[in-house]
Order: sequence, then structure tokens, then C-alpha cells
Amino acid sequence: MTRYFVAGDELVKWSFLAELNHTSDPKDAFDIACLLPSTDFNLVSQQLFNARRLLTPIINLTGISWDRADYHASNPSLAEITKASEELAPLLQAVDQLNIRESADYPSLAILGIAHTRGKMISTLRSANIACLVDYPLISGITEQRRLLEELAHYGLLERQYFDRLHFCGQCGSSRLHVREECISCRSSNLQAVSLVHHYRCGYQAVETAFRHSQNLECPKCHKQLRHYGVDYDKPSSVHSCGSCGEISDEPAIGFVCNDCSKHEDGANISVREWHHYHLTPSGAAALQAGFLPQNSLQSMLSQTVGICPTAEFASSAAYLSKIAERFSRPLSALILQINNFDELRNNFGVSNLASAFMLLGEVVSQIVRSTDLVAAKGQCIYLLLPETSFDNLDIVMQRLQEETTRHISLPLDLSIKRYQTETITELLRDIL
Repeated sequence: MTRYFVAGDELVKWSFLAELNHTSDPKDAFDIACLLPSTDFNLVSQQLFNARRLLTPIINLTGISWDRADYHASNPSLAEITKASEELAPLLQAVDQLNIRESADYPSLAILGIAHTRGKMISTLRSANIACLVDYPLISGITEQRRLLEELAHYGLLERQYFDRLHFCGQCGSSRLHVREECISCRSSNLQAVSLVHHYRCGYQAVETAFRHSQNLECPKCHKQLRHYGVDYDKPSSVHSCGSCGEISDEPAIGFVCNDCSKHEDGANISVREWHHYHLTPSGAAALQAGFLPQNSLQSMLSQTVGICPTAEFASSAAYLSKIAERFSRPLSALILQINNFDELRNNFGVSNLASAFMLLGEVVSQIVRSTDLVAAKGQCIYLLLPETSFDNLDIVMQRLQEETTRHISLPLDLSIKRYQTETITELLRDIL
């Protein structure tokens, strides 16, 4: 039976709740969130995040539009909730198929999960209530939205679509900035536009205040009175005069003052930040189904430490070197290191700890392999191709691997090692391909 998390003020006045299987405690188990009038959307978002239920279908009966909700109506009733539940049944089923709540990568996977289950772009909106002036309502409740979205885009799990470029304060990060014209000398905004006066007869030119003598205009150079505009003088342009320091400038400077922390920055030095909408990519959908991010996978960690080659390149090199070894009777060996308890480690220690262990494993491998050796990874296996290494010498390599792994990695890795010589390299090729 479907269970509902019900939010809103004065729930006791809604008599139909007596017939609804519901809870008002977000820590309880529930399938659908139902929002009644006077619900605090921000609070609900935070509650769903804390309960790791951000993917939960949401019925919005408040009468107020909210982009995060999946169903909207303005008349709370048992019939309306029943109707909404029927419409949201496919969404509920899609959410139930994802197993990400216990993942150490939950916030990032929740972003992918919302994009996937809702079939929507993670789009941004302008919001004056937020210091950065940009909000992603579809992932409401998640903190550090931009950092997580950019990280997912960096690894190809989301695709960017340009939205806007905003200036931001270098001190507090706010984009709530006041833009103003300023004096080029003292940076005061106390500027006034004043006209230049050009005296035809002597050619003298200065600001109008320099010519002002009582109610008349008098040239400060030749002391002649200027009576007629267009005959005695003209006003060819205007300049900016600073009321604070007296500086005269043709063009004012541009400055920014943060409305949140009051820090001032010159226009030439102000920082800018680009904002994007985000689309889910096939790689993002695959990571969501796997339940962890690829940057925390074995292949990714190895690529940052020892350096790996594509499996196809590894296989072709192994085939070629095995022919050389057979033709000229040269030693050639290979190893497969397999992590047998990956799921157990992920479930017990979390993806982040597992990623750290993979990073250490990569460092162990990098200390053992030579520049002429090849390394590849697939699934939970590491493949080593060791030219000019005899099958008997593999015992030394295996012993060092086991000793260094035990010494540096605290997680209980169940690591098995299979070894191959020239005659059995074809077995390794079947495994990696």
C-alpha cells in the first residue's frame, strides 16, 4: 500500500487524512510526498535531502506553483491524492528501480536520478533571494548545486547548455552587486556631469564652473565676458567632475559594490562565473544504474596514478608481443589482478573510501611496473603485460604486490592474481575482450 509523507500546517483540520496511510515524520518510510496548504517548500526540500529521498514523487496541493513538484492541484482531497497517485505510478516505479540511497555519492547521483526519472533538463532560473542570483529548482534541497553540476559535466555525465555569465564578489561570492560610475582617482561615486566651455576669441577651454563669475560667464584667461552662445563661445562636450576629490575625467570608471558584504572591486578586476542548464548524457544514465560515479571507479583511479591504456590497445599489443616472444624465444608474462569483493566493500565502506583504496592500489602498481610494461583495467580487474619478464620471475612481482597492498590499503581487499606466460596469453585476450 502506498504511504505518504504529508507536509503542511494544521494537518488535523484535513479530515480525509484519517483515511490515508500517511506520516508527518520525514524519517519514516514513505513512497510519495503530499504537500498541503502552508507547506514550506524549502523545509520539505531539506527534509527529503536529509532522508535521502530527493527522488520521491511529489504531489503539490498547496495551490502555489513549485517547479520541484510532479503533480499540481489546488483542492486537497482524498480523491485528488488518489488521482495523482495513479498518474505518478510510472514515476514511482522508475524511482524504486534505482538503488542510490546508501551511496556515498548520493547528492550527485540524486541529480542524475532526478534528470533521468523526470526526463527533464536541470534548468536554472534567476532568483534574487539567493546570493548567487541563480537557482536550480529541480534539485532543490541539494547544497553546492553548481559545484556538483560542474563536476558531473566535467566527467561527461551531464552536458552543459549556456545560460548566462554573472559577475560575483571575490570576498563572499555573491552576485548581488551594485554597479556604478566612479571617479578614476578616488573611486567615489560622487560624480557630476559638467559642460566644457570653449571661448572662441582666445581659444581657452575649461569646465563651465571655471568661467562662472556671479551670474555671468567670464573667460579666466583673457577676462572677456561671454555674452552670446554660438557667437562668443560654445559647449563642445561634457566631462565628469568628482565632488569628493575634484578630479576631472572624460569617462568615469566602472566599479562594483557587493550588497551583501560591501566589498568594492574595480570593474577591470571583477570576477565572472558562467552558468548553464544541464542535460543527462548516456554516461550519466549508466553511472546512475551502476550506483556510483565513474571518477570513483577502478579505471579512473588507476588513470590518475599509473596510467592505463584502452583495453583494445592492450589486447592488440599483447597479441603482437606474444608473436615476437614466440618467434625469437623472448620471455613474456602477464598478470590479472581481480578484486573479488567489490560490492561488499562498496556497501560496507562507501564509494568514497573505495575510491581512496583504488587510488592507493594504483600507486602500488605504479611502483612495480616498468616504463615498458602495459596496464589496462576493465570492470574490477587490472591487467599487466610484462615484456622481458619470465614466468618464474612473476613470483617476485606477485609477492611485492601482495605485500605492498597489505601495507598501504586498510580496506580488506580480496585480491586474487592470475598469471600467464607466452603460451597462455590468448586466454588473457579472451578475458579482456
